Amino acid sequence: MKTKIIMKKDSRRKSIIEVTTDVILGCAIATGLNYTILPHYIETIETGDPLGMLSISFWYVAVSFIRKYCIRRWFAKTKMFNRFK
Repeated sequence: MKTKIIMKKDSRRKSIIEVTTDVILGCAIATGLNYTILPHYIETIETGDPLGMLSISFWYVAVSFIRKYCIRRWFAKTKMFNRFK
């Protein structure tokens, strides 16, 4: 027996609001990361160590993943944005 999964489609307006929120928060968080993380990697940046560069990238990817996940869950749960359906 096959079951169909029906996924709700977000409205364009809700998607635009979500993406705008994500971009604005992403810029703010990345700026904070620049001041927090990069000073610890000055020597790595100067030498260009590939593993060190990957560890810097890891921080940005991890924070970006967590940020995107939290924003997506918040928009899915918040009833304020459900009126844009």
